[in-house]
Amino acid sequence: MTGTGLATAYCVGGALLGLWALVRFPSIAPKSFGGAAIAFLVAGSALSVIPALLTYAIDHAGRPGALAGLLGLVLPGATAVFWSLACLVRVFCGLFGRRFG
Repeated sequence: MTGTGLATAYCVGGALLGLWALVRFPSIAPKSFGGAAIAFLVAGSALSVIPALLTYAIDHAGRPGALAGLLGLVLPGATAVFWSLACLVRVFCGLFGRRFG
């Protein structure tokens, strides 16, 4: 599998897990725009650290470190970003519904 294919698979997996988490546990999602924006900024900031941590895992543990990094860093990071983005979209839809509905 190529790097592009693997990245695509992890992005799709993270998106599906993030959407599932939002639908399955709607009560833990932020209800306000500010809360959803902060969740998205925190998830995006955490995602920016993942390449360095993944490199460290690969350098010190080889293939097992790469697998652990992909399952323990990349997939949860992608899930958090897509979940927080879905929370933002839900808040935006709710704002339009309240104003025009």
